[in-house]
Amino acid sequence: LSLHDALPIYHCQAKYTKFGRLTQSFDRTRVAINLLLFHFRGGRFSATDFGVRELGEFQAWLASEPSRHWARNTISEYVACVKRMFGWAVSQEHYEESACAAMERLEPLRRGQSASAGGLPHRDGRKVRAVPASTLDRFIEHAPPMLTAMVRLQLLCAMRPGEVVAIRR
Repeated sequence: LSLHDALPIYHCQAKYTKFGRLTQSFDRTRVAINLLLFHFRGGRFSATDFGVRELGEFQAWLASEPSRHWARNTISEYVACVKRMFGWAVSQEHYEESACAAMERLEPLRRGQSASAGGLPHRDGRKVRAVPASTLDRFIEHAPPMLTAMVRLQLLCAMRPGEVVAIRR
């Protein structure tokens, strides 16, 4: 059984479609699959040979890749995608449940630590800070009425931007 057989992308397309459109989860999963295939000899290895050691190696490779220099959260998301993919493979009886359960024991990257011995610490993402009230007031003065209403609703209900945009009549 090859990795291509055990982790079909068409399953992800069906699972991560919302209102007829592919979600960001699909994109993230597709990238994780491609990175995994690239790292492990173009995917020409047996999925049954993949275990917690290989997942840890993949995590270390993501953290040490100098050309990308991803944030810790991004690396953790890609590793979580791989775990979910193998969890799906267990549900399809392509992979052993005990090996998948062992993957859950892989320690996540910690703040300020390197992924490998002697390596540089990985980058932590930037904190997203609140917009100052004065900036928001200036925006509301010049914004169209619909955007003004959306911003005010967000402030009143503690909504996220995506939640405001998703509201329908």
